[in-house]
This record gives sequence, structure tokens and C-alpha cells, in this order.
Amino acid sequence: MPYESSSAKADTEYRFGPFRLQPSRRLLLDGGRPVPLGSRAFDLLVALAERPGETVPSTLLIARVWQHTVVDAGSLRVHMAALRKALGDGRDGHRFIRNEPSRGYALAAQVERAAAADAGAPTPRPASLPAPPPLFGRDALLDELQARLGRLRCLTLVGPGGMGKTAVAAALADRVHAGFRDGAVWLDLAPLAEGRQVPVALASALGVAADPAAPLDALGAFLRERELLLVLDNCEHVIDRIAELAEALLRRAPALRLLATSREALRIEGEWLHRLEPLRAPAPGDRPDAAQAQRYPAVQLLVERVAAGQDDFRLDDTMVPPACEICRRLDGIPLAIELAAASVGTLGIAAVAAHLGERLAMLTHGRRNALPRQQTLRATLDWSHALLTDGERRVWRRLAVFRGPFTLAAALALAGDGDGTGAPDAALADTVFQLVDKSMLAADTQRDGVELRLLESARAYALEALARSGELPQAEARHARHLHTLFAAESAQALPPAQWLARHARRIDDLRAAIAWAFGPAGTPALGVALAAHTAPLWFSLSLMAEYREVVEQALAALPGAAADPALAMQLHEAHGHALWHTRGSGPAMAHAFHRALALAESQQAAGFQLRAIWGLWLICNTSGDYAGSARLARRFGEIVGPGAPAELAVTHDRMMALGLHFHGEQAAALVHAQRVLDHPSTFNHTARHSGFQFDQRVSALTVLARILWVTGRPREALAQAAQAVDEALRIDHALSLCYAIANGAAPVAFWCGARDAAERWTALLERRAAEHSLPLWQAFARGYRLLLAPPGGAGTPGSMAAAGALHGPAVGNLLRETLCTVDPALAEPALLARALGDGGSWCAPELLRVRALQLVDAGNAAGAEAHLARALALAERQGALGWALRSAASLARLQAGRGDAAGAAALLAGVLDRFAPGEDSADLAAARALRERLRAGSD
Repeated sequence: MPYESSSAKADTEYRFGPFRLQPSRRLLLDGGRPVPLGSRAFDLLVALAERPGETVPSTLLIARVWQHTVVDAGSLRVHMAALRKALGDGRDGHRFIRNEPSRGYALAAQVERAAAADAGAPTPRPASLPAPPPLFGRDALLDELQARLGRLRCLTLVGPGGMGKTAVAAALADRVHAGFRDGAVWLDLAPLAEGRQVPVALASALGVAADPAAPLDALGAFLRERELLLVLDNCEHVIDRIAELAEALLRRAPALRLLATSREALRIEGEWLHRLEPLRAPAPGDRPDAAQAQRYPAVQLLVERVAAGQDDFRLDDTMVPPACEICRRLDGIPLAIELAAASVGTLGIAAVAAHLGERLAMLTHGRRNALPRQQTLRATLDWSHALLTDGERRVWRRLAVFRGPFTLAAALALAGDGDGTGAPDAALADTVFQLVDKSMLAADTQRDGVELRLLESARAYALEALARSGELPQAEARHARHLHTLFAAESAQALPPAQWLARHARRIDDLRAAIAWAFGPAGTPALGVALAAHTAPLWFSLSLMAEYREVVEQALAALPGAAADPALAMQLHEAHGHALWHTRGSGPAMAHAFHRALALAESQQAAGFQLRAIWGLWLICNTSGDYAGSARLARRFGEIVGPGAPAELAVTHDRMMALGLHFHGEQAAALVHAQRVLDHPSTFNHTARHSGFQFDQRVSALTVLARILWVTGRPREALAQAAQAVDEALRIDHALSLCYAIANGAAPVAFWCGARDAAERWTALLERRAAEHSLPLWQAFARGYRLLLAPPGGAGTPGSMAAAGALHGPAVGNLLRETLCTVDPALAEPALLARALGDGGSWCAPELLRVRALQLVDAGNAAGAEAHLARALALAERQGALGWALRSAASLARLQAGRGDAAGAAALLAGVLDRFAPGEDSADLAAARALRERLRAGSD
């Protein structure tokens, strides 16, 4: 259809989304508020609104809007970008403008035509007020500030450069100016070089003829009777003069309201301070999809600014990780995100994320109409740095050595001129507070005490300054010594685990840097050895096993030349054993580490480390299938602990006994010890993760309880306890405990119960967490369980490469092999069956005997099979293993029925089935009940 003349539709209003477009009044309203829009962009919107949903060719749009001017497609794109920005196109995933490359544009919204209502002439924006830019994630803040501005005389927005103070002030002024009888006046102070220029500039903005020698009288007289909002933008470099003038004017003009933006407070009477926070971005552990990511304001801003320069840009799921990384690494600072967005069109979003380490050099393409100090990130920081005193600059750059948040005490230890060990310097503390006030340090007051940090971009700048000053080597050495003092002085057992971890988890990046320095060319290896030893609880609590193993191996290699305390060597060998277990599985290296730790602990008469070393050797027995050795070591642990031991050690002993006895086939005794652990009050507080015994006590006890319950014939309760163990591990967010709960409890119990969906779900979770934390031991379990889930005849067929990989390797022990063949007898290996045929002292020996019987059946040896099944059934009875007894009874019943004794077979099977509680259910029970009915029917 041909274009309609806008004059022919002079009384038409186009409504779409929250917008009302009135061509005759050249007005675009957003919820009743005028939207600033250039004339070309406005005409483009009218042209698209007249043909909603249709793709209007670019040539026709150019002809319509530039009737007497020759322009190219570039001009059209520029004005379309302005239109998109005004509409907030892309915000919250909503798109109003659709581009079809090489064709044209369309208004992709439901458009309603109506007669233009007389909305009343909107209050014109004062000429001095800048047009408010689109904001993301600031609506609630604007509501709060609007309410406060109605009650307060002076409101100051503070924050570091680039945080969006001016944008928020402009949006707030746009909201409220109509409520002031005399409107609003905006004064940008950035161009002023000296404080003495402020009164003259203000007089000019107000249109007041003032005597330059005494301007205050004229300003006061002019404002005395006026109800006015005065916005003072960029106050920081003339802060003293602004504070003096503002206080004087507020006294003389009772209806005056002040809105200021600054990097520090004015510190005048009645001032209310709001520190502007960064835009929210997904947390490091979050994995949102594209739609979820765009609910975060930082990502919204990034997408909107990229889309403004690239018509066809859409954030898809593959772009989400680098987009989130950009927003996080730039601390949610709007200016930095906008500068990064400007590079996406050239480099691509992944490349921009990859080069953020060079952020000061890369983020240089600001808007041409921005102030010079806002066109590059470095210029913004130059401006802030220049406003500091020499003493403030010195302290600020020294604090750049911190990689993460730090306390005031840590700041004082590193930023002074001494060695950091003396009494706190009051003047130095005051300098730190000044840096917070000037927005050069961020302060987090939400936690216990106050934590400080440099935003990443500011830290990069300060680190350059530190290197130029020549102080970097001394700062790195002092930083490492400070961390050693911190961790050596504060035992992991001195605080409740959650509090200890909350305090220290944020130090991990600093710890990495300190250890790297200590073992580096200019470092002190002895300090690295001590750091590696004293910080083991933190690495284990954060499940950073692979990384910590490398740290410990560095420290062990440095031991001979570091003249280290034997106690440190003992700690390192013990920690090395644990790290090896999680990353390589049990093997000679792990055994050597724990034997060495035990020998050193005995020579040092260090009972605590003897217990930890014994615990490590006990782990090896469990993983390798030496269950008699496991029970023996658990008893030895108890002998050392003795009566009246601390609760934590007593609970650990009970847990070891529960698992050791369970693996040895003593299920009734194992159940008593497991229940003791769960009944102990300390397990409800999750106290074990920093004790040297690595797994959460409650999670591990629930795990062994689930196993015992299934083996003893309570599958429904077993599955519930297994699920609870996983839920507890997820709740405390501890990867090692989670992997343990799934690998040793939830997954095998689900397989034994025939709960395939649960087994699939838990196996997938185990795969993901073990891969995230580089834990080969638990990855081996995940591969084994994935093999069990493979379709018949697929990659998991016994004998296939997948099966060979799952059953062999340094991280695969007999426990895993036994577990797999209790689910799929085809995976049984001769060596495992030989173990069962030997002493029979294994948690699954009855089932392995049954598996051997099935092999004999296949070989035509029915008599041998019956003998094995009778032995399996008798062993299951001795162990109290009703779960295994049911399987053996069902297999034996089939053999008996095959030789004509259906009645005897039915009676045998019924004798076992009747011992299960009413309501119990599992795949084995369902199959056995069905078999019993067939046998009874066949015997009639």
C-alpha cells in the first residue's frame, strides 16, 4: 500500500507497547512522559508505524525522511540506532525495530490506531536539562530517589567514574522537574578549572546578573522565593567551593532543592548520600541462557549498546558466557561496558572477553559527544587519580596488590611505610577512609565488619602506577607475608566452618598470587612451603583439588632447600595424599604420601596428624577393596582417639567404623555407628569440612546409611536417605561431599532400586561437578555409571572400548568395579569373582557369588551354580544382607523350577519376600513377586 501522508492522519495516535506516537504534535510518549527523539528518527518511526509489521524498504525510508537530500544507507543506520535507543529496543528481550539486511526495517509490535487524545501539553523540559539516556536496572532506585528528593534539601549521588551518576541524575531530574514551580536548572561543573569559577557559572546558568566579586548576594536574592531544583553535576574537582556555596544557598532559599553528583560527599548539613552501585551481572557460578542473562541490567546495557551499532545483533546462548564475563570483569560499570560494546562489532564478543586483561588499552572508543575524560577508561581514571593527594595516591597504588576484597587491618598492613607488623597508624587509616569517600575504594558493609576492594579497572590502573613507582617487589613480598600471618594465626577449627569459609573463600585469588610469588624468581620458597601447608583447609573446602595438588608438589619439591619445619613437611605429605586421592585415585603415590605423613606424625608425637594419616590409609583400603584393612584401621583410629575424645573425632571414628563394617559385610554393627553419627548434634552444623577429614560428616553418614538400608532390605528408605545426602551436599555447596554422596550412595542405590531416572539425573550431576573441579576419581565413577545407562548394544556393551575405559585406569579401584557388576553382571571380572570366592569378607560377596553362579549356568553347570547360590544365600543371611539374599533366592528359585520343583522354588522365594516390610518396592522386589506368582501358578 502507498504511504499515507502524515497530514492526512493529523489526528491519529499510534499505540504500541508503553508508547503513544502523535505525529501531529511530533510527540512520542512513554507512559505519559515525553521521549526525546531527533526529527529524522521521529519521521522514521512515523513511517514504520503507518505500516506496522511490514518491512519498509530502506530506499523508501530514505526518500520519505530525506526528501531533498542525497544520503546513503549509513545515515539511515545512524538514525535507526538513535530510534532504537530511544525505544529501549532490546531491553528485557523486547524488540520494536526489526531489520532485514539489504531490504529494510519494520515496526515489530502490535500497533493500535486511535484518535489522538488531548494529553495536555507536557511540561517542557528546561533547556539546561540533558535528555535522559535509557537506563537499565535503575527503576527502583529512581523511585526511591524521587521519594527522598521530596523530603530532603540536598541529595548527592556518589560513586567512581563511569558508574552512571550523571545518567541517573538526568533521569531523576526529568522525572521531577515538572513538580517544581520554577522548574530545574542543570549546571555541569566538569569544564571549570578552578573553584572560584563556580559562582559565576551558576549565575550564568540561572540567568542572574551577578557581581563577579560578590556573586552570593545576587544568587541568594534570585533563589530566595523560587521553588527550584538545582542539579550540580561533576562536583569532585571543585568540591570545597561547591560545598561552601551549596550550604549558603540552602540557608537563603528555603524552597531550593539540590541534586549533586560527585565522587565524594559535599559534607554539608542536611546532605543525604546515595552511593551508586554497579549494574547487576550474573555471578561467576551462574549459567543463564540468553533470555535469563538479559534480565541482568549489565547484560541489558551491553546488548543494547552492541545492537545500536549492529542492526542484526542478537544475543544467543553461545554468546552468554563471554557476555557475562565482560560484565563481571568490568564490575558492572556502565561506562566500561559501553566502551566494551563499541569493540564487539570489530572483534566479536568472545574476543573482547578474552582481551579484558588489556582493558585500559582496549576500552577507548567512547561516544564522540562525551566529555574527553569519558571517551576512554584510562582518561576516566586519570581524572580521578589527579584529584588525589600524594599520600592518597601512594596508599591507593599499594593496595592494588590485593586481588580480591580485604579488611582495613590488611590495608594498614600493606599500605604503610613500615613492615606492616607495628601498631595501626591512625593517619594511614584516615587515608584509607578518604579513598572510600572519594570512591577510589569500594566498601562492602553487608558482611561482618567492612571489606574494601578496588574495582578491577581501577586495580589495573593502580597496578601500573605501583610498577612505575618501583614499589611492586616490596608490595608483593609484604602481601605474601601478610597472608602467611593470617592463615598461620587462625586455625580452621577456631571458627564455625561456615563463618571460617565465608571469611577466607574470598582470599583465594590473593593466596594464588602469594604462592606464585613465593615460588617465583624473586620469591621466598620457605614462605611458599608454609603457605601451602597452612592453607590446605581452604583448598579442600573450595574443592580445588587439582590446583592444590600442583601447589603441594611445588612445596614438596622446595622442602630440601627451604629448611622447613618437620611439622610443615608432615602437613604437606598428608595434604598431598588427600589431593592425590581426589585427582588420581588410590595408588602407590597416595600410599607413600600417607605413610610418610604417618611416620613424621609419630616422630613428632602429633596425634592429630597421625589420625589424619590413618584416615588417608583407610581411604586407600576402601577404594582398593581391602575391607578387612579398612575395619582394622578404623579400630586403630579409635584406639588413638580414646575415651572422652573431642566430639568431632568421636564422630569421625563412628563414621569410619560405619563404612568399614559395611564394606566388611557387618551390616547390623555398621548401622549402629552410622546412626550414632547422624544423632550427634555436631553433624547438624556441618563441622567436618575443615578438620582434615575432607567430607561433610552428615553427608557421608547419610551416604553410608543409604547403602546399609538397601543391602539390609529397605530400598524405599535407602533411596530417600540417598536423596537427602545429595540435597545436604548441594545446600552446603561442597563439591567433594556432593561427589562422594552421589558416587558412593545416590547413584548405586538408584541403580539397585531400578530408579533409572534418578540414576540418570544423579550421574549427570556427578559428571558436571567432577568435571568442573577436575576430580578424576569421581569422573571415573561417573564414567562407570554412564556405562550402565548406555542403551543395549551401544557404546556401553561389555568388552567395548567404553567399558574398557570405565573399568580400568589409575582412578578406578575395586570398589567401583564391584559396584558396576552389582548392577550389570556382564561387567564382572575374574579377579573380582576370585576375591568373593576367597574369604567372602566383602559388602557384595553374596552378589558376586551369584554372578559367578550365573556364569556357571551359561556354561551348563547347573549343579555348580546351585552350590554357589546356596553359599551366596547363606552368606547374605550371615551378613544381614536381605537385598542380596532376594537376588540369590530368585536365581536359585529359577534353577529349582527348571528341574521341576516349582513348589519348592516358590516356597524358597516367599520365605525371603515375606521378610520385606509392607510397602517396600524396587525393581528386584517387583521381579521376585512376579516370579513367585508364576511359580505358584506352575505348581498348581
